[in-house]
Amino acid sequence: MNKICINFSLCVVCVFFFSCKGKNQTNQKATTQVVNGDSVKMIYDDNGKLLSKGIIHNGEYNGFVISYYDDGVPKNEGVILNNKRIGLWKEFDKNGTLEAAEHYDADSVLFKFDKSDFDFQQITSQYGFKISAPKTWVQKDKPEPPLLMEIYQSTDSFIHHPNLQIIADSINSNDLQGFCKNYITNFWKNNGAAIQLVYSRNVVINSKPSCQIGYKIIFKNQNLAGVATFIKNGNMMFVLSGMALNDGKIGFLRYKDLFEQIAATFIVI
Repeated sequence: MNKICINFSLCVVCVFFFSCKGKNQTNQKATTQVVNGDSVKMIYDDNGKLLSKGIIHNGEYNGFVISYYDDGVPKNEGVILNNKRIGLWKEFDKNGTLEAAEHYDADSVLFKFDKSDFDFQQITSQYGFKISAPKTWVQKDKPEPPLLMEIYQSTDSFIHHPNLQIIADSINSNDLQGFCKNYITNFWKNNGAAIQLVYSRNVVINSKPSCQIGYKIIFKNQNLAGVATFIKNGNMMFVLSGMALNDGKIGFLRYKDLFEQIAATFIVI
């Protein structure tokens, strides 16, 4: 399983690099560096300005990549796997304002996001962390212990509000991904839910070793799906659990991408 590094301060994500060469760009130069164990290709124009960078494997882009305007403002970002765009892609104008956000599947647009989903504000917790979430979401005033924080999207639904909850717990294993799989599986089974793990991957979130688990559950006759992000901090870990109704493939994908984006802003202070 490849390790993915997520650091919003560096805005590490993507673009299609064959679009970088414009009329006034003639002699592009490429270099490759090893960053956090990944080979990262950097492309510069003939004046030494960085045009794009992205993770490569066997000479091809295969991971998070990003392209820039001439002044260094991010232009596009997303993921390329097997030479095809996949997952969340963002496009920005020259001022850095988000112009479009789309979810790709095998290089085809599956659906388009509402831009307000990514209009974030930062929240500082008394429990030693910061996190950013959509401005339209609501922070619960007094979450029930052991919850440290709960934020949710206010909707007209009487069934389930998309939400993200944060707790802290101890960790006593060197196998982070195995620990996280067992943790989320046992939690839901102990609460009477049928659970199916969909994906798991090791990530690095703002220098912290982390793991993300995607899963589906049937709980109290509701079909739900979630993304649990485990962020290790010494012998402790923060668990960020985002959940929404699993009302079809496209319905939950919107929240999957959003939960992963929120988790990527988490900072221990």
